[in-house]
Amino acid sequence: METEYHARIPDYFGLPALPRATLAKAVPVTQPLYPGFKDLFSSVVTSSSMLAMKKFETMKTERLRTEKDRLSEQTELMDGIVASLNVPDVLPEEVKRKSAKVKSAGGISKMRKSLNELTSLQKRNNDILADIDRVLIEENHSDADLRMRLGSDSVRVSSDQVVGPFVQEISKHHADLKHAADMDRKLLSLFEANQNAIDILSRNEKELRAAIPAPPSQLKKQPSESTSALLKLMDRARAIKREREGLLNEINTKFSSSPSADDQNSDFMGINDDDYIQQVVDKICLPVEEMVRASIKKQEYLMCDIESWSARFSIGSHIEGISQRGQVLRSLDVGYEAFEDIHSKIDQEIKVKPHFLLL
Repeated sequence: METEYHARIPDYFGLPALPRATLAKAVPVTQPLYPGFKDLFSSVVTSSSMLAMKKFETMKTERLRTEKDRLSEQTELMDGIVASLNVPDVLPEEVKRKSAKVKSAGGISKMRKSLNELTSLQKRNNDILADIDRVLIEENHSDADLRMRLGSDSVRVSSDQVVGPFVQEISKHHADLKHAADMDRKLLSLFEANQNAIDILSRNEKELRAAIPAPPSQLKKQPSESTSALLKLMDRARAIKREREGLLNEINTKFSSSPSADDQNSDFMGINDDDYIQQVVDKICLPVEEMVRASIKKQEYLMCDIESWSARFSIGSHIEGISQRGQVLRSLDVGYEAFEDIHSKIDQEIKVKPHFLLL
């Protein structure tokens, strides 16, 4: 033991060993290290597998699209045949479509309200313009009166110089309002001429169906058996259309389908075998094709029944009923065109009118 500066310095060989310090906590290694890790190599496939998948998608899409187009074509054919048979309860799809558009645009009530607003705006603009004319005339008369009283002592600027630009502007607005009034009269006249047809198109489907007359002579002369049978057949036609809506939804779902897990476990991803690809496509498409064939076969039986009962229903004179029905359908077509014409112009007219007189 040495002594320095009267202090005892211990021998370092006699000191206790320092304890180990824990710098980091040992934790087990997890896989993957990063929660958002994505193994890019796990999705890498060979070129032959990629070609096989592309071929599978192409074959599947072509077959499903063929069945979808076939189903849509047969539905349109059924609608056309039903409409051509002149069954009383049939509401043409074209009329339904036009009625839906008229109702989505607000129908006859909104159009009548817009036309009334157009008339009130036109009257307001005419009143404002008349007031401006009156003020300008009064100013002109006042200037002439002062000049007559003052005679040669008058140093006033003439009224024509003061209000001349206003008079020119007012003349322009007179022409604009006259043109707008002519347009309003045309729209109102077109609306009044087709008011009844637009009113019918604005109704719900039940009222719309009742507004289109069936051949009255047929309904009176023929037994009720034919009428009830045809109406039941129409219910069957509507049921087929509802079934096909579900079938079309299923076809659309199949477009995005992929091979099942069993197919992939069967080494589908590693081969380019045309026969095997065809088997997988058949597994997806054959059930759809069977349902489409069954639906079309059901339609063929229905069309035969409709034609048979329609032939019984149409015996005798039906010219009067067909004529009345045709006239109503034609008036609805004309009324729809008038509604579209008025609707395309009236909103713009309402927007423009308040800005006519912003001098």
